[in-house]
Amino acid sequence: MRLAFLLAILLACAAAWADDPGVPPFQGKADARPTLDEENRVWAEGDLAERSLIKSGEVYPDPALNAYVQGVMDRLFPEYGGMIRVKVINDGSLNAFALPQGAVFVNMGLLARLENEAQLATILAHEGSHFVFRHSYQNHQSAKNLSGFALTVGIVGGGVGALLGSLTAISSMSGFSQDMERQADRQGYERLKRAGYDVHESVKVFQLLADEVKALDIKEPYFFSSHPRLQERIDSFNALIAKYDGRSGEVDEARYSAATGGLRERWLQAQISEGKPKSVIHVLSNPAMLHRYPPYAAYYLGEAYRLRGEEGDADKAEAAWRQAAAADPAFAPSYYALGVAAMKKHDWVKAHDYLTRYLTLAPNAQEAGYVRDYLETIGEKLKP
Repeated sequence: MRLAFLLAILLACAAAWADDPGVPPFQGKADARPTLDEENRVWAEGDLAERSLIKSGEVYPDPALNAYVQGVMDRLFPEYGGMIRVKVINDGSLNAFALPQGAVFVNMGLLARLENEAQLATILAHEGSHFVFRHSYQNHQSAKNLSGFALTVGIVGGGVGALLGSLTAISSMSGFSQDMERQADRQGYERLKRAGYDVHESVKVFQLLADEVKALDIKEPYFFSSHPRLQERIDSFNALIAKYDGRSGEVDEARYSAATGGLRERWLQAQISEGKPKSVIHVLSNPAMLHRYPPYAAYYLGEAYRLRGEEGDADKAEAAWRQAAAADPAFAPSYYALGVAAMKKHDWVKAHDYLTRYLTLAPNAQEAGYVRDYLETIGEKLKP
């Protein structure tokens, strides 16, 4: 019911987002408000959509992380005094989107892929520039196309997941014109430079996303994959950087890693629990990315290989679990996975050793009862 209601709201907005002769950009918090009746309606519906998303419980439950991301936005747009609001969404996909009245949402999955604060700032500067230039109001999206997508969503289903999916997909599918995207590129780049970030990191964001899209054969539209698409983002920022002869600026990898450490592991857990091993393998099989995760992160790489189940993946999984156990001998799940794998091979000695180690580290774990049963069975197998 909530999904249908929200889609009806967005369909109503589409008429207001039709071709408009243009409106001047906002100059700051004092004048950042709708000046036309139709734009006022778009803002009101955007407010309602924002409240619906927040009430759905999909906002990432870490006030410190949300405050950190908001702080980066405020650094980029200081004259708006927090009016451009940004929150992290508890969703594992590569996505970010903005609503017309200044609400910006960034998915957990996107933050998990980024390397530093300058890259985060690149995304926020681009999205914030769409708000400053009132692009959502001027967007050339027809009600007919949006109706077709609404029908598709209605067929797929409802609930909170569909609510979130519809918002992100509508944002990505509607997109902006090439001129609007280029304007957001230029203004976002200027915001990065003015805030003291290293502008050379900007293009790396889009190259990172383009590499993952290719590696995972992602077909569905998502953040920046609509026109003018990722390659144009890469070309656009390369052209801007080529003209820059100033100092490098801040990257802030350590600060970003500290703020997003818990989120990265939560993303790994979510991908495994949702049966999505490919993205985990893509990220964690890259040593340059693995070091950004906890020492035992190779455990999740092993789980991803186990889930994928292709030829040779069983051996890769065991190797990853052993790597995790060596990197963090106190992380119990590695021993559970290794013990079960040894049982499947009828290697009772190793199974006994691994599972005993697991119980020593996690005697009250949910699987502890099963492990004790396993050890009884293994004990019978080991009797002379």
